[in-house]
Amino acid sequence: MRKTINEKAWDGEWYMRALSKKENIGSRTSEGSKIYLNARTWAVLGDVVDEEKASEALLTSVDSMEHDFGFPLNMPPYEKYSPNVGRMSGMLPGLFENGGVYCHATGFKILMDCKLGRATKAISTLKKIMPDSEKKSVHTIRGRTICIYKLLFHTSEILRKVILVLDNRNFSLVYEWTI
Repeated sequence: MRKTINEKAWDGEWYMRALSKKENIGSRTSEGSKIYLNARTWAVLGDVVDEEKASEALLTSVDSMEHDFGFPLNMPPYEKYSPNVGRMSGMLPGLFENGGVYCHATGFKILMDCKLGRATKAISTLKKIMPDSEKKSVHTIRGRTICIYKLLFHTSEILRKVILVLDNRNFSLVYEWTI
């Protein structure tokens, strides 16, 4: 399986997420999702990456995804729906599976950094997804702690602001568009 993945899913600098006759996801030629975080981290964690591919190119593609708030699942988001990709491309760009930050995907990135001896990167990444970190403000209102995450997405000409508000009982997602 390792040999086949390295032959078929390697796209020159990174691993693709999904392959099909119509459209690959996570390929340099993809309209969206050119860089897919899980395909890279799982390749390292699953010992699929051979020495030649475990180069700076693979790590550079992962590190290029870094933002103040963590690592998006994929970049860039799809701007329009693709019937070949399906549900992911139909979501708002920068949210959920279409370029949103997922803590579990970021967790796999932390494990990859640990496996590769990149302790500083692992700690830095962990701090980005913690509720109380340098980039996220924590407020106390009426004895309850509320963490406000401000995420900025720059895709084409659209600035997306996503504010996630968490408290002990409620989770709400508010997004604003500025075009």
